[in-house]
Amino acid sequence: MRRILDRRVILLVPVYLGLACAGVVGEPEEIPITVAPTREAAGPSSTPSPAQSPSPTPGPEASLSAPGDPPGFADFASEIAAALEGKEAAFFASRASITTWYCLGDTIGVCTGQPDGAVLEGMPVTRGWQEYEVLGQDDYQAAWQEVWDRGASARLHAIGHRWGENPLMPMAAEAHQAIIKVEAGRVDDPEVHVLFLEYADGRWKLQGELIVTEGEGGWLEGSCTACFDEWSAW
Repeated sequence: MRRILDRRVILLVPVYLGLACAGVVGEPEEIPITVAPTREAAGPSSTPSPAQSPSPTPGPEASLSAPGDPPGFADFASEIAAALEGKEAAFFASRASITTWYCLGDTIGVCTGQPDGAVLEGMPVTRGWQEYEVLGQDDYQAAWQEVWDRGASARLHAIGHRWGENPLMPMAAEAHQAIIKVEAGRVDDPEVHVLFLEYADGRWKLQGELIVTEGEGGWLEGSCTACFDEWSAW
């Protein structure tokens, strides 16, 4: 069974870890990207039906929904946008999935810098796919709170979708992405925080976070062919 009490035991092996995210190992695979129009280009959104509640921040009309799940990811992204506007660090901590990682043999990916046989428990956060830390929910909440304590602003910039696994989600079939722009505060260069999420057990769960500088990787422009298969500006 893959999940027990919302925990997953992940066995990191060299076969998978050699397939790390683009920009780390080898040339990225050229993948066609479907770029949805921005909200301005798409025109006014339709009036929600009586069965729907207006979202706090209207999202784009994009095909970024988890198959068979109502509501889709674009609807949940509205909750992310509202939580960022309200500076609700607890919202992100409550969605963080706590996973057990066993570092056996290779000390790369999430196990970077860890001794052979190390056991890590928490949710992985990486800076540029180079530095990794695994945080519990309390520490992850504190990390988001620190963003606002240093005077930075954070807003949802885009959403994306990528088929296949990634270093933060081994053996995953797909990942939905919330691409957040963080700027000002004590950080010289604006940052991009990419949240990797999946729909499981009836709710959206946060599986990991990537932090890069603003100009790194094409996350804000939707130009990274190895980062997502679909991208839509918020």
